[in-house]
Amino acid sequence: MTGLRTIWGVSLERIEKEFGTKYLEYLKNQSQKFISDELLILDNNILKSTKKGKFLCDGIASDLFLLNLE
Repeated sequence: MTGLRTIWGVSLERIEKEFGTKYLEYLKNQSQKFISDELLILDNNILKSTKKGKFLCDGIASDLFLLNLE
């Protein structure tokens, strides 16, 4: 999720390839609230922070991590 800090963002295709469909669906679901708040955008299957969200990237990224507490 540190890719949110960069101009390149986070590729959802790469997320699915490296972490699987379960995490991709989780990420899409969790990111919707940030997209609605105009902190993130989804552009060509790349999740990026907006200018408004750039300063909140660390907090946003922590909310997008999937914890396996089992």
